[in-house]
Amino acid sequence: MCIPYTYLIKCIPENKFYYGVRFAKNCHPDELWKNYFTSSKYVHSLIEKYGKESFEYEIRKTFDTSESARIWENKVLKKLNVINNNLFINKTDNISISPDLCAVNKGKFGKN
Repeated sequence: MCIPYTYLIKCIPENKFYYGVRFAKNCHPDELWKNYFTSSKYVHSLIEKYGKESFEYEIRKTFDTSESARIWENKVLKKLNVINNNLFINKTDNISISPDLCAVNKGKFGKN
């Protein structure tokens, strides 16, 4: 059973935050920071630099559907103005990334 969720991660040494959503098949909030460490390459580079123990994390909200989770994440990212806010690692509002498109294309973005 999938339980989509949003989460907030803080990189303590850099005092930077990342707000994200998880809606993959069979996802569950219990997986955060145990076997799921976001899809962000920026967060992964900070994990490599400082280690997983240099982060704080929390589940912010759970949802009944992946669509409601994605919409909520987008609202939060826009409200926080993460693209222009230096406290956040996020580089996008993510609403343009469709789960259906991801499933169909399987990493083929930018190809005809």
